Amino acid sequence: MIGGEPAEVAQTEQLASIGQRVGGALVDGLLASMVVVVPLLLGLIDTDSLENGLPTSVLLGLFLFGAVYTVVPTALWGQTLGKIAVGSRVVAEEDGSLPGWRRATIRWAVPGVVGRLPYVGLWVSLAVMASLVFDPRRRGLHDRMAGTIVVRVTK
Repeated sequence: MIGGEPAEVAQTEQLASIGQRVGGALVDGLLASMVVVVPLLLGLIDTDSLENGLPTSVLLGLFLFGAVYTVVPTALWGQTLGKIAVGSRVVAEEDGSLPGWRRATIRWAVPGVVGRLPYVGLWVSLAVMASLVFDPRRRGLHDRMAGTIVVRVTK
């Protein structure tokens, strides 16, 4: 339960708006980027060595942090901090229950792993996310593959 709300969500629950979806992703992206920004600001990462990109250890840490930051709260509560901020929640499409570990992992992995492919990753990841615009239930490809939808959280 988060904020006194039950884990189960009625199937008649209203879908999250595209604005909520984008807003939540932006908040999550900003928060996740702090894993790199804060060490840069504190001088823990040598900015002179960034000509060839971030060190592999930093990239791996960012990837793992992104996975944990997204999968754990989505599996347990259906919400990351970004979704809490915009008032939305991920639920299983079939019955409105919490997504659980399998769905949360698939939902993260489709854009998260595919997005790391050289040359095309960013574009494929954006296409996966943008596909929600063309779906009547506002499901991105990652939602369809995981069997999830994103709904508004009523207060």
